Amino acid sequence: MHQPALEELLASRAVGLPGVTVVQGRQVVGIEEQDDRVVVTAEDEDGTAQTYTARWVVGCDGSNSFVRDHLDVPVTDLGFSYEWLLCDVQLHEPGRFDPTNVQICDPARPTTLVGSGPGHRRWEFMRLPGERAAGLNREETAWRLLAPHGVTPDRATLLRSTTYIFQSRSAEQWRVGRVLLAGDAAHLMPQFAGQGMCSGIRDVANLAWKLDLVVRGLAPESLLDTYTEERRAQVHKSILSSVQLGRVICVTDPMAAAERDSTILAGRRGRGPAVPDPALPLTEGLRHRRVDGSPISPAGEVVPQGQIRGLRGTGLFDDVVGRGFVLMLAEGADADLNVEQSAFLTDLGTHVVRLLPEDGTPQNMSVADVGGVYRTFLARHEADAVLIRPDYHVYGAASGLGAAAALVDDLRARLYSSRSS
Repeated sequence: MHQPALEELLASRAVGLPGVTVVQGRQVVGIEEQDDRVVVTAEDEDGTAQTYTARWVVGCDGSNSFVRDHLDVPVTDLGFSYEWLLCDVQLHEPGRFDPTNVQICDPARPTTLVGSGPGHRRWEFMRLPGERAAGLNREETAWRLLAPHGVTPDRATLLRSTTYIFQSRSAEQWRVGRVLLAGDAAHLMPQFAGQGMCSGIRDVANLAWKLDLVVRGLAPESLLDTYTEERRAQVHKSILSSVQLGRVICVTDPMAAAERDSTILAGRRGRGPAVPDPALPLTEGLRHRRVDGSPISPAGEVVPQGQIRGLRGTGLFDDVVGRGFVLMLAEGADADLNVEQSAFLTDLGTHVVRLLPEDGTPQNMSVADVGGVYRTFLARHEADAVLIRPDYHVYGAASGLGAAAALVDDLRARLYSSRSS
């Protein structure tokens, strides 16, 4: 994808949302937390200051985060860092690249080639030991390095050429009082697994529904502590996987590279890690557990995404049913919820869905499981009911009489406990 185009779409969407005010051209210079609010001071280009008051502030302000520095939280640095020249190119004529994404592990110059949306492509060139960054970060250097790939000024436009230093770092705490961190402000990782922006999106997917519950008074502020617990553990795995891939790729010693190549080609042990599965399960935080605290499978897993048929047509589950909490019931299972439990689910905005066979007739609370993705999932875990969080992680699953009611009671108890863990 072409990131500037994506950002334009996101900005356009934000402007059109009711209750959202977009303010640009200002730099945050101060954050002051008071009893029940946070006061943020920002300055425009002329130095004119403006204050903004909010109950909660989320710093998504990038790798050089002012918010993170203001919070003065410790940062873990794995010490794996290299500088690369990034070249974004717009091709004058459509070209075919097979495969679309390529990592060239040439010790003479490790190079990355990736697709970047229609008509766009990105090349990244590693700075070699002893090579000056100033000499690398020049337009003529970019064209010289692009030329062997058939990219010349008469065939393409160089949209951007800049050096950047990728790092492997993670903040120890992503919440301090009423201020939180997300995205690059909370973590940085090498680009090799392609999980940087993806991780930031997962951050806000985890945080948004929790903030919503807290703001609406449906959960205590301590629920937000699970944000750091859950996401930092997942991000740590992504960072480690990215670093492991980088250690395979960023080899400039010819002898070491030859040994690496022979090992990989021979398929021997130690050939280098594969790209990690991005659907990492939760290992901490808000999950259905036993009395002793141990997790109950499949709590924490990412629920599969399949096709269903409902009253509004056929499509992906999330598009047909909607976002938010979901209580999924096996065919024939009875929710058997009392008034208090039903009211709790209603307050959460929960979708209660009963699964039918593929040829079943959808009704108000039932959908036909096209392809059997969800019925297979329930059968694999011997579950009659599955409660799914708004970020698509399974809160918990249960079987037998009163399974759904037990899950609902457990979620309510954990939401209202002094600290979910």
